[in-house]
Amino acid sequence: MKANRENLLNILSLLKPGLAKRNVIEQTTHYLFSPKDISTYNDQICVSYPFENDLQCSVRSTDLLKALSGARTKEVELIHENNELRMKAGTRKAGISTIVEDKIENLVMAMEEERVNWRPLPPEFIKGLSLCRFSASKIGASGIVATIYANGNDILSTDDKRASWYSMKEPISEPLFVPAKASQELIKFLDLESYTLSPSWIHFRTKKNVFFSIRRMLFDQSFPDVKSEVASITGTTIELPKKVKDIAESVIDYAEGEVDMDKHILMEINGGILTMSALQETKWIKDRVSITNPGKDFSFDINPSFLIDVMGLGYTTITVSEDHKALFASENFKHIMLLPMKGQ
Repeated sequence: MKANRENLLNILSLLKPGLAKRNVIEQTTHYLFSPKDISTYNDQICVSYPFENDLQCSVRSTDLLKALSGARTKEVELIHENNELRMKAGTRKAGISTIVEDKIENLVMAMEEERVNWRPLPPEFIKGLSLCRFSASKIGASGIVATIYANGNDILSTDDKRASWYSMKEPISEPLFVPAKASQELIKFLDLESYTLSPSWIHFRTKKNVFFSIRRMLFDQSFPDVKSEVASITGTTIELPKKVKDIAESVIDYAEGEVDMDKHILMEINGGILTMSALQETKWIKDRVSITNPGKDFSFDINPSFLIDVMGLGYTTITVSEDHKALFASENFKHIMLLPMKGQ
């Protein structure tokens, strides 16, 4: 098989969500090649990308990525021979041990048979999922608050300090619990267009026929009543100036946190001035903007990427209640967060 090296690396990168961190189950850290696609499977996520080739084997992901990244040619040739995946790139040759087993392949093939009766995804599904992921619980791998719940026109999430509600213009035809951890990867597939359910999996499909399958989570209990919590927030309302988005974009590189989801900046409202600041060990930045109707002074930490996305929805306000809660509101998105008590 001959392939464009950069294109193949891009495909393998998109398949990474289906790779296990550790090789507890054989082949869950492998790329699985079949004549019509390349897949990854880790028992919680399976991703398949259509890719015609003449291979039928699996190969350790780290070894293949290193071999392809180290090559310098535009095109590479891959041949499966004598239990090796052999790569030729210009003057460079390399061989990687392969596994030819059917256990994981059979699981992936069984999932293909389950992917029927596709239903359209609302156009705003990924946008709502992206915004609501910041409120889903990150503690533990199970529990209803470790999911994002889509039902009808609503996408909902909550933990013990935050809650989010995105209202889609078009409804989803059947309720979904999307694990918060999996949502971090799913939102990267912006061209998702349909989904279907099987007893154990939620299957998503993109316009390019990439399949992203997530292990289903089912619960006996109802999802927390986020909408009633949002409706209960009353107090002083502040309109956020459009400049807030510009400031957030300028300070994000200074925000503390190793990954995007962990980054945070400080927002302080004091006497009609909104100050936004970010601090790392070796650098800091601060900017401010005037606001109207400030009410009481208060401050809180917020993820800058989340703030940028919310401000990008248009007209945005913050309502601060007497019980130290702040409600961010735009036309179709609401987000509640607990404010720190004085002295904390």
